[in-house]
Amino acid sequence: MSRRPPSQLQNMPIDDLARTYFMTDYIASSPFEYLPKLCPYGLQNNDAMSASMLAASFASLSLKISDPKMMKQARIHYANALSQTNQALSSPKRAVEDGTLAAVLLLGLFEAIVYSGQQSLDSWNQHTLGAVELLRLRGTQQFETPLGRKLFVHSSGNIRTSCAHSKTPVPPRFLKLYENARPHLDLDDPFLKMTPILDRVATLRSRIADLEDSQRHEVLCEALDLDAATAKLGQEVPEEWRFVARLSGERAPMSYKGMSFRYPSLLVLRYWNSLRIIRMFLNDAIWIQSSLMLDRGPDPDDETDYEGLQRSANRKMSTLVVEVLGSCGEYLEFSEDRFSVAARCLIWPLSVIAEISLTPPDARRFALDCLDQLSRDGRIPQPVGEATNRKGIQTDW
Repeated sequence: MSRRPPSQLQNMPIDDLARTYFMTDYIASSPFEYLPKLCPYGLQNNDAMSASMLAASFASLSLKISDPKMMKQARIHYANALSQTNQALSSPKRAVEDGTLAAVLLLGLFEAIVYSGQQSLDSWNQHTLGAVELLRLRGTQQFETPLGRKLFVHSSGNIRTSCAHSKTPVPPRFLKLYENARPHLDLDDPFLKMTPILDRVATLRSRIADLEDSQRHEVLCEALDLDAATAKLGQEVPEEWRFVARLSGERAPMSYKGMSFRYPSLLVLRYWNSLRIIRMFLNDAIWIQSSLMLDRGPDPDDETDYEGLQRSANRKMSTLVVEVLGSCGEYLEFSEDRFSVAARCLIWPLSVIAEISLTPPDARRFALDCLDQLSRDGRIPQPVGEATNRKGIQTDW
């Protein structure tokens, strides 16, 4: 896609142009795909949903066309959206409406779009964890419609991701709420099958952040068990959720070490990269904890082969890295040698590869080159791209 909006759209009012781009291009194959059903005729009202969508729309289009002035407008819209959303949350009636929850999710999306460091991440976490109480207030009636269920699943995924990022166990009040919601959800959905793993990963991260030597072996065993469980999820996905390697004569827009993978959809690719991110973290943790156990010296009562665990973690990491980097071509636009808007979901897996200690040097360079291309294509804020060039994005795993 061009850095400039299509010519037929240039005469549209800027608000409409931003909304059109956001609704037709930006949210494709994202958890926000329900938005057109929530607002099929667009939103131009003075309410939380409209304001939040406008903020996210301006921010996404600003990155697309590299327009700092538009980003300033996006921040003005964000301030208004924050005020409108707080007003809606203070009303018992409006707080439980679908549009209010969508507004909260869109505020979080805005923070992700304009990500500029820890402050943006903290704001995203604040919006996300605030949704826990909102989901509780919405009660069982939120499960009566497909839209209500999609909003719940979207919010739940964000809550779990936020906990993993912030090294915080998933709140018990949310786990109880989710347990009550299970009869209303499609538990065969591969993403929902991942949720118990995410809960355990969040807990594991919180333990590793404040770990005593006497707990290392137990944490190591938990990481090994979680890695096996995550790998099993990938082995059990339906046929339509599997990926295949491109044949040697098949066109591959981008490959890594001669490998290029094809997926049925971007949704499926997102799923597999989610599994890979989890496993990369776990195998990095396995290697680090094994190294620390070896540093303590021999223990006659401990027969664990820590060096063997390190070799195994290295092998698994190499495979995972090849799979992630060999999948980057799925995000290239065939008309130009640049990444599509959907490539923004590459930021996290590429950042993990760039930062994790087990990553081979050539893979780290490849990941950093992709992140640099993403920043030049306007898919991530320029300051983030520049920081990535210098030292990589801090994943803080």
